[in-house]
Amino acid sequence: MKLPYWLHTILWPALCIFSGLLILPFSYNLSYLMFAAIGILGLYVVFTARGRFPVALLVSLLAATCLFAASALVFRMFEGGFDDGPFYVYSAAPLPDELGCSETVDLEEHSFCIQNPSLNGRSPLPEHAGDPRLSLRSADGPSAWSVRFNTSSKMPGTTITDIRSAEFHEGWLRNRLEFVGCWSYGCEAGVLYLTKWNTPIRYYLSW
Repeated sequence: MKLPYWLHTILWPALCIFSGLLILPFSYNLSYLMFAAIGILGLYVVFTARGRFPVALLVSLLAATCLFAASALVFRMFEGGFDDGPFYVYSAAPLPDELGCSETVDLEEHSFCIQNPSLNGRSPLPEHAGDPRLSLRSADGPSAWSVRFNTSSKMPGTTITDIRSAEFHEGWLRNRLEFVGCWSYGCEAGVLYLTKWNTPIRYYLSW
């Protein structure tokens, strides 16, 4: 059944906003790309069906863009408030086993291993040697993944050297790991957001 044009001007902007907000908790950039991709697809579908450019749909999409941008800003303020961030973690090899875990957080079938190489008084790796590591380990030992914390990519000239007092909290949409992070501006409360599969998304540090 062919939809009337006025319904297209409501449907496609609504799909853009819904898909963008659905992905927003997990990736800012991907949510914007999804919004744009569905908007362009809507313009193409309606243009192909009507044989002329759908100006009304374009206006609706521009209005939806403003609404989505405002919603993303409100979400960012709700998620991080006035904390520093968002910061991101980067894939890294686990530090040597002899360094051990500075701290562990036990889950049902896995555990988080926190390693703070800067506390060992030496640099085990030539690059980003002082970056704290976080690994998700299974009961038999191997790491499912390992990442390093870094703040200099977001705030040049800063470093994070120590993560401690970590607590895991499970949520209905995302999980989170609350911790105390010591960086260039002192030791502050931090939170790392995780997917329901406990893979890192982004983190914030209070100030």
